[in-house]
Amino acid sequence: MSLIVLSPTTTSADLTYDVEGKAVPLDSAQVFLGAGAATLLGADPASLTFTNDTDASVVIEILVGRDATP
Repeated sequence: MSLIVLSPTTTSADLTYDVEGKAVPLDSAQVFLGAGAATLLGADPASLTFTNDTDASVVIEILVGRDATP
């Protein structure tokens, strides 16, 4: 992966996602640009687990980009 964007409709420290057992607050939109930055989400993440401890529903837009050349 060379690009990951996590953009929630509502930001909060009570909205988190799990990275290798650590809860990371989604208190703003987050952009990981470049293969090195994308590895901050783990060596080869197959999934992200989100936890919403706010009082409202939240939609999270996720954009993932990768090099399509073989």
